[in-house]
Amino acid sequence: MKSAYYAVLIAEMPDGDEKRRLLDCYRAGEWYEHLADAAGVDYESRSELKRQAQMQLLFFDSRWPATHRPLWRQGLANFPGFRSLILRLRKQHGGPSGFSDWLTAKEQAVMSRVHDRIARAGGRYLPLHDAVLVPQSAASRVQGDLIEAGAQALGFEPLATVK
Repeated sequence: MKSAYYAVLIAEMPDGDEKRRLLDCYRAGEWYEHLADAAGVDYESRSELKRQAQMQLLFFDSRWPATHRPLWRQGLANFPGFRSLILRLRKQHGGPSGFSDWLTAKEQAVMSRVHDRIARAGGRYLPLHDAVLVPQSAASRVQGDLIEAGAQALGFEPLATVK
């Protein structure tokens, strides 16, 4: 499931224009690149961009000034409700660690549905955080299972790729 934490957070947003715009960005398949473009920043690799997004948007130290978090300040400038949601959930769950636990549990709720589907079909799999390793012959079916299970849990179809 691509950008799983963000999919979980978008699902928590109230219906409306901002959620629709967030879903449009997410569904474009380049969530992290959208943030970087909006913030006017460039990182040396996609993995570094993803790491920076996790640090600056989700797991930052609250003592960091917003000027040290361009992805937060400019990348999410058009999504004030999303920023408010992140701050509220961080506070509600006791800070970055508790928020991480909450996000992981929500993500796992989706993935558990996928694991159950694979097991019921008699398949074998290896769970990998927000992904699942299956034989190549089952990849397309499991991708469909992930999209369907995600739609049930999140209220929209998450992006899922086969690698």
